[in-house]
Amino acid sequence: MATVYLHIGLTKTASSSIQSFLAGNREVLEQHGFVYPDFGYPLRNAASKKNARFLIEPIVGEDGKKSFLRPSEHYAEGLDKVADLSKSYDGIILSDEDIWRHSGYREGFWPALKEDLDRRGLGVRIIVYLRRQDLWLQSHWQQNIKACNTARTFGDFLAEAEKNGFPYDFGAYIDGLADIFGKEVICVRVFEKDQFKGQEGSIYSDFLDIFGLTCDGFHVGQEYHNPSLRGSALEVQRLLNELPDARDHKSPLIRNSLLHLPEQEKTTLFPGGAAEQKAFLAGLEDSNSHVAREYLGREDGRLFYEPLEELPAQVFDDQNLIRDTIQAYGQALQTLEERVNDLQKEVEEMRKDNDRPKRKRSKR
Repeated sequence: MATVYLHIGLTKTASSSIQSFLAGNREVLEQHGFVYPDFGYPLRNAASKKNARFLIEPIVGEDGKKSFLRPSEHYAEGLDKVADLSKSYDGIILSDEDIWRHSGYREGFWPALKEDLDRRGLGVRIIVYLRRQDLWLQSHWQQNIKACNTARTFGDFLAEAEKNGFPYDFGAYIDGLADIFGKEVICVRVFEKDQFKGQEGSIYSDFLDIFGLTCDGFHVGQEYHNPSLRGSALEVQRLLNELPDARDHKSPLIRNSLLHLPEQEKTTLFPGGAAEQKAFLAGLEDSNSHVAREYLGREDGRLFYEPLEELPAQVFDDQNLIRDTIQAYGQALQTLEERVNDLQKEVEEMRKDNDRPKRKRSKR
């Protein structure tokens, strides 16, 4: 029986780097009996390397609104393609980090997926990378600010996260998967550099270790870099996100300028500072210890090894905020002016070409 290796997240655990690595090493993987298929479903930008989006893809109505309540037209079709691949490969690797959260939008998603895989004679192994919840939620919110997806403060986001179905109780979520698929098919990895397996100690060697492979023979390209906005740059972008239709009218010039502001003091986004951050993690200690014991076999119950930094709460000074806003917009205008000048030069060259007399062809 062929096995579907389903990598479901979390977000902000180098998933894009993993997907780019897999896509860039398709031939090497196939030599080892594994395939990372490209189903040809349209995706944009960094997401183009994902290949499991068909499992959670929403249905878009005539009004343009998305619905996750039932599978899209590509769901059954994609699984049929996986079944066809199982005739030639022992392992089919699928990856989309949004599955961890988006699967909760569709009632009965996981039981239905198991039934659909069983019907096609496919086994499954579920891979999940866990990042310490306080770091994960901060990084996730920062990404959403950068992508113009929200204008909420981190405090508001944190207060609403559990209510909005943000699954950061890892123990409860993974136990739910184990109840459906069996504990033996759950592969838990920890997103901390000191916990990465393999000789290289990288996210790539750690991921390949799941399949009993090393980095030997694989091409390791440049890691996908997705820098976060920090400090006042983050607050400027958040305020811009309050503009009408900000999500549809993103300004990469301004965002890139914000990314290049001088490095600022490292802080925590938790409004109450390190004390609130510690209290938040304390409430998840039992859940994390359960995952460490049950799914990683760690008798000490330690899931994360990285110590919590005692960071001050982020506070915005009006003077610094104004200064960074002016600098970001100034840099954006400089970049825009350079592009305008380049375009003007191109237009001038085109005019000169049009004004030059055309040579008449001599008749022979």
